[in-house]
Amino acid sequence: MIKKILFRADGNYKIGLGHLFRSFALIEMFKDEYECVFLTRQDSLNDIIPKEYRIDIIPKNILKSHIGFLKNIIMMNL
Repeated sequence: MIKKILFRADGNYKIGLGHLFRSFALIEMFKDEYECVFLTRQDSLNDIIPKEYRIDIIPKNILKSHIGFLKNIIMMNL
């Protein structure tokens, strides 16, 4: 059974893209040995995420305080 790593980052021209690109670098390091899943908000600049990555989008209307939504994504990915 292949283990999964969930990567969570947001980025756009307003808040910057650094977290996205650093997450991409980590995914590239681990993708051959782990299943990597990338989590990001809908309002991130999703066009720059490589198409071969598995992506789960967090809807805009989910606030940071809605941890239950993120728990559900994590549980679906176990």
